[in-house]
Amino acid sequence: MANASFVGVTVNRWPPLDSMKLPGHEVDEVETGLRANDFAGSAHQRVPEGPSAARTLPHRTMAVVAEACLASSWPRPGSPGLGASVRPGPGEGPLRRGRSAGSGSTPGSAGAPSPVPSGKVALPVDRIGFGLIGAGRQADRAHARAIVHSGLGTIEAVCDADEALARRRAEQYGLPPERCFTRYQDLLECSAVVAVTIGTPNHVHAPAAIAAATSGKHVFCEKPIAMDTEEALRMLEAVRRARVRHMTAFTYRFVPAMRYLRHVVAAGHLGTPRILRSRRLMDWPDESLGWRQIKSQAASGDLGDMASHRVDYAQSMFGPVRAVQGLTRIFVPERRLPDGRMHAAEVDDWCAFIAEFDRGVVGVFESTKLARGYGQGDHGTDDFEIHGAGGSAFYRLRDPHVLELGAAGGILAPVEVPFEFRAPVGTGVPPLSAEPSLAFRENQMYEFIDAVRTGRDCSPNFLDGARVVAVVDAVLRSATERRTVDVQRVD
Repeated sequence: MANASFVGVTVNRWPPLDSMKLPGHEVDEVETGLRANDFAGSAHQRVPEGPSAARTLPHRTMAVVAEACLASSWPRPGSPGLGASVRPGPGEGPLRRGRSAGSGSTPGSAGAPSPVPSGKVALPVDRIGFGLIGAGRQADRAHARAIVHSGLGTIEAVCDADEALARRRAEQYGLPPERCFTRYQDLLECSAVVAVTIGTPNHVHAPAAIAAATSGKHVFCEKPIAMDTEEALRMLEAVRRARVRHMTAFTYRFVPAMRYLRHVVAAGHLGTPRILRSRRLMDWPDESLGWRQIKSQAASGDLGDMASHRVDYAQSMFGPVRAVQGLTRIFVPERRLPDGRMHAAEVDDWCAFIAEFDRGVVGVFESTKLARGYGQGDHGTDDFEIHGAGGSAFYRLRDPHVLELGAAGGILAPVEVPFEFRAPVGTGVPPLSAEPSLAFRENQMYEFIDAVRTGRDCSPNFLDGARVVAVVDAVLRSATERRTVDVQRVD
């Protein structure tokens, strides 16, 4: 590969971007079973073809990665800051209460369990016992899958308000009936549960997270973490008081190209940052989004669901947003239920806003699922660009191992993301999945489990989550009052 010099950094040119088109990236976006969010089984195994294939790093399951990490200098169970953990039962492999390797049906098939690593890996120490609060599509496809693949966690209990769904998941994960609940309060009494994932409708996040923290459980919560800033602050206070690990599921921070972009910005390779622009545009059918279109359960629509991710990684690079001026719309006031009845949509399906950061950076954000012709899944647009005094950078989700960089007076050129930004944070191991769209989601859970095991802070945590909720609140208020609104400070 030819080398290109960029603002004092030597980088490798990447092959044409067309050779890097990758399948589905939207597993965590909508849990209503829409086709755009449904991974086909074959998509899990697809990797880049052509010239880029030779540069694809070797595949390692997270269980193998776990063995290497646990054999290193990681603290052992019982170290300060670590919660109680559960040892696998007799005859069980790397998973407790889970299916043995190869026992699941084809990924993506109806009712199929999430894939598990092939082969059993004997690991030398105990794992973190998880309770799933919320057993819907998100919990199964993202949370449970990543826990299982980590080799560092086990699924010990499951809870969902839909008893039939909870029972199906319990059977799927090999849990006995007494580990299946319809009330999260009951799940929190299970001594085998050290940490919980919360994948419920938004209005349940705060009460479940506060109860979990009060019970001494570490908490991984979907975004937005709360219905409003006041709720988010109560959650933050609860986890701080309980001194448990806490994480907000801002998945896209873990995309390799986004991690590399943060490094490029922090190292000053773009010069003084000035302008950023974010677009999340998709083409979804006008079908029911379930609880996500009900204000009392979701608080906001595309703003909290999609734009919140982009606000998070912008704030992770440039610090808090100081003020916003926003506009929202409900272009589809009713959506069709599977039985043909129409259901009112009460939250935004399009939003746009201008943000002013404390550092003087200005940003423009837009998000919608109504961009006809923009496609679904990986065919949708998820772009993030930064312009500094010395150069520019352009990120797109559909090319997770590529970042476009350009110095002042030059032209943007694709650059390969270095190896260390593809591996789990803080490790030197290869990517955890052969499929990039799965790997960064698994890396997110790896970050949480590692923080629980070592007693360190998670990133992103509830402070990050609360700061994003404060921005969402300010945008909603700005759109209502049609003026610039200051964002509430959260520390």
